[in-house]
Amino acid sequence: MRYLFYSLAILLTCCTTSKNSDSKVQADKANEERAMEYTLDEPSAEFLVKIADGRLMGIREGEAAVKKGTTTAIKDYGRLMVNDQKRLLVIMETLALHKKIQLPQKISSDKQDGLKDLLNKKGKDFDEKFIHMMRIDHERDIRLFTDGQTVKDDEIRAFAVKYLPLIQSHLKKLNELDK
Repeated sequence: MRYLFYSLAILLTCCTTSKNSDSKVQADKANEERAMEYTLDEPSAEFLVKIADGRLMGIREGEAAVKKGTTTAIKDYGRLMVNDQKRLLVIMETLALHKKIQLPQKISSDKQDGLKDLLNKKGKDFDEKFIHMMRIDHERDIRLFTDGQTVKDDEIRAFAVKYLPLIQSHLKKLNELDK
C-alpha cells in the first residue's frame, strides 16, 4: 500500500513538473493572475500567447526549411517565415510589455513534438512534411487572427486586423509553392 502511495506521489510530481515547464502554460497562468490584479482582458492575453507560440514555431520551422529543404523555393519560403515571424514577434513583445502580458519564451510542448517529427525527416519527405505543417499552422493562424479582431483591447484588436493579411499571404505563397 505504501508503495502505491509513493508511486502516485511521484507520478503526480512528474506530471505537474512537465506541465509547469511548458512556457505557454506558464504564460497563460501568469496572465490569469495578472487579469485579477489589473484590468487585463483575458481573451486578449490568450490571443497574444497563442499567436506568440505560433510565431516561435514558425521561426523554428523556417530555420529547418532553410537547412533541410531540397529546393530553392522551400529554402526561400523558410527564410520568409523566419524574417516575418521574427518581425511579428518583436511587435508582439512590445505590445505585450505595454499591456503587462507575459508571452512564452519557447514553443509549447505540443508544438515541440511536431517540430521533432519535422526535424527527423529528410529529402522530399522533409519538404512534404514542412508544407503540410505550414498549411495547418497558417490555417490555424488565420482563424486566430480573425478571432483576435473581436477582443476587447483596442490595440490588440488593431494588431490582429493589421497582420491578418500577412498571414493570409503566407498561406497563398505556400499554396503556390505546393503546385
